[in-house]
Amino acid sequence: MNRNKLDFVEELVLSVALSFGLDGLVGLFLGLSPIGINFTSITISISAVVLVFAVVVFIRRLRELHVQTHLQISPQVFTTEIPKV
Repeated sequence: MNRNKLDFVEELVLSVALSFGLDGLVGLFLGLSPIGINFTSITISISAVVLVFAVVVFIRRLRELHVQTHLQISPQVFTTEIPKV
C-alpha cells in the first residue's frame, strides 16, 4: 500500500475543510476590498480560485505521469524462460 495515499474519508474531510477555509479567505478579501461582497463577486472569485487549483493539479499529474512512463522497466528484463544449457 502506498504510504502517501489518503483513504476516502480523509480526502472528504480535507476537501470540506479546505473548501471552508478558502471560502472564508475569499470572503475576507472581498470584504476588505472596494469590490465588496455580492453574489457576482463571490461567484467569480471562487470560480477563479477553483480554476487556478485545477490547472495546478493538472500540471502536477501530467508531470507525475511523465515521470512514471520514463521510469518503467522493460518487460524483457523479467522473463520466465529458463536459459538453455
